[in-house]
Amino acid sequence: MRLAFLLRKCFGAGRWLLWLSALVFLLQTNCTTQITNAIITDFGKTFGDVVIVKNSDATPPSVTLTFDHPATKNRIVLKPGDPPLTVPITANDYFYVIAAAEDPDGSKDIRIKGFTRIECKLGDDVITKGDGTIFHDFPDSAKPGDTAMTRRWLPYLVSGTSAGCQGRNAKFLAYSVNISAEGENFSGLTNQTPMVTFVQK
Repeated sequence: MRLAFLLRKCFGAGRWLLWLSALVFLLQTNCTTQITNAIITDFGKTFGDVVIVKNSDATPPSVTLTFDHPATKNRIVLKPGDPPLTVPITANDYFYVIAAAEDPDGSKDIRIKGFTRIECKLGDDVITKGDGTIFHDFPDSAKPGDTAMTRRWLPYLVSGTSAGCQGRNAKFLAYSVNISAEGENFSGLTNQTPMVTFVQK
């Protein structure tokens, strides 16, 4: 109760529940204190403004996928219309990407979509295994006339792998995490970033 009171006071009645939900998500994914603090500093106070949901919205939301390059530490922000991006990672890399959607008439949902893949070589054959679908979202169930926030964001943890390949003579070729961000407003209009592929070889 004390935490809820403090969040209400710091972020306003329309923001504290969103902030708390994001914090719980980070803690559930075993996020370290240092990483959690960095994400909150950059995104935790940016749920935008409280607006009344309209009956219609003619323009799609703006969408971004943001992360710090694991090697250079440079901030990268992908937007709809940008070319797809490939980023090398190592088995020891461990970092977050942040998907965010913003719409002046209210953001209904932000989604992170994609898949993981491991490629192995056995003799002359390349074998793909471990395909896993990635889907996370942070929807708002508000209806026309209700209040909503203009911005929603969602973190996703990217890490390398120590997984090997089955078979005595199998050789590890690559592991990849392939994701994009998709935002939706209350009229059902969507916008999506290009896919970024994090590749460990």
